[in-house]
Amino acid sequence: IMVSWEFFEVTARPATSATKLIFTSTPPQETNTGKFTLEGSGSSGMKVLCVAMSMASREVHRFETDINSKGKFELDVKLPKAGFWMLTYTVYSGETVVEEGAFDGGVTYDERLLTIRMNTKLPETMTLTGNSLTISGTTMAKTKVQCIVDGRYNKAITTNNSGNFSFTIDTSEEGIYNITLVFEKKGYTARRFRCEATREYTAEDQRQ
Repeated sequence: IMVSWEFFEVTARPATSATKLIFTSTPPQETNTGKFTLEGSGSSGMKVLCVAMSMASREVHRFETDINSKGKFELDVKLPKAGFWMLTYTVYSGETVVEEGAFDGGVTYDERLLTIRMNTKLPETMTLTGNSLTISGTTMAKTKVQCIVDGRYNKAITTNNSGNFSFTIDTSEEGIYNITLVFEKKGYTARRFRCEATREYTAEDQRQ
């Protein structure tokens, strides 16, 4: 069972060109199909190359496309097998490299992986300052998602076709909130995440 996740960012390392690639769709952090599409914009006529490298076998696979006359591109990626993959991109004008970068965090591909995208950062420990905490995100359709907070809160939902889930927890009392999220779907590996959140009153709270 996987017990943590990382949010990732695109980190570009531009070369001599002032024109940068702008991504509107980046690689998922995790996938159970191995398929995804990179989308974005840049200078028309240039070529975008994505290189995926397996961290287990070090094998390398290349995917490329051209930026069209409207300055847009779509680049389909299909990882050949399960594992952890690091991805980089390079932009060419003819044979000249004008930009290169890496997608920080990599992609985990597992056919039994119950994929989750969190809107809320939920590390192993955190400090709360507000009177409520909303935990939300997206997972696969028809997934049972349960949120448990000590004996204070216990709610379970089954996601619809959108895969969206959201829980709002009352954190108005000072103290420790042990939060557990459980995701279950038939045919996929169940996942459980835990966070110890500490509610501390601010100076404004104490004045009220």
